[in-house]
Amino acid sequence: MEVEDREALEHALRDLWIRTVELGETVTPESLGQELLNELVREGYVQLRGDHVVLTSKGEEAGRVIVRLHRLTERLLFDVLGMEKEVLEKIACQVEHTIPRELEEAICTLLGHPRKCPHGRPIPPGRCCIEGRRNVSPLVVPLREVEEGEEVKISYLDVDSKTEQNLSELGLLPGVRVKVLRTRPAYILKRNETRIAIDADTALRIYVVRGPRQNRRGEL
Repeated sequence: MEVEDREALEHALRDLWIRTVELGETVTPESLGQELLNELVREGYVQLRGDHVVLTSKGEEAGRVIVRLHRLTERLLFDVLGMEKEVLEKIACQVEHTIPRELEEAICTLLGHPRKCPHGRPIPPGRCCIEGRRNVSPLVVPLREVEEGEEVKISYLDVDSKTEQNLSELGLLPGVRVKVLRTRPAYILKRNETRIAIDADTALRIYVVRGPRQNRRGEL
C-alpha cells in the first residue's frame, strides 16, 4: 500500500475510533466510501453488521493508538513549541504517522503523561502511563509539584466543569503564565499584577509546563 493510502487508512481508523468508541455514534458504510471500506475490511480492521460499520478488536486498538499519537503530538506542539491551537490539528495529522512506539512513550513521559489534548479531549493512556514511568524529568507536572518562586505556564486543567468555570473566571486558563508565590497553607499565584489563591487539591489538578531549571526563579 502506498504511503498516502496508508495515511488515509489511519485517518479513517482514527475517526472511526472517535465516532464509535469515544462518542458512541453509529457509522454507516456510505459515510466511508466503498474503496476505503473494502480496504478496512480486507485488513481486518472493521466488520459490517447490518447497516453499520463496527471496529474489530484489531481495528479498535489501531484506532486508539492513532488517536493517542495525534493528541500527544498536539500536546507537544502546544506545550513545548508554543504553537497556536488553530494550527495543531493540521500538523498533528501529518506527524502522527511517523512516531515510533519508543518515541511515543518518551514524549508522553516528558509531558507528564497528559490526560487531555489542548482542545480538552482525553488522551488514551499508554503502557508508560499505567506504569507511571518517570525515566526522564517531566516537563509538564501538577502545579502541586512546583516550588515557590517558579514561573510556569498552564498546560491543561483536569477538573470538573464547575471548577473549570471558576478557574476560568480567575484567569487560570491553558496558556496563561503564573508565578508561584506560596504553597502553604494555600497556593498563592501571581498572574500579571493579580494574586490568586487556590487550595492544594485544585493545585493537584492544574497541569503546568515548567521552564529550564535556571530560569525557574525569574520574575514575571
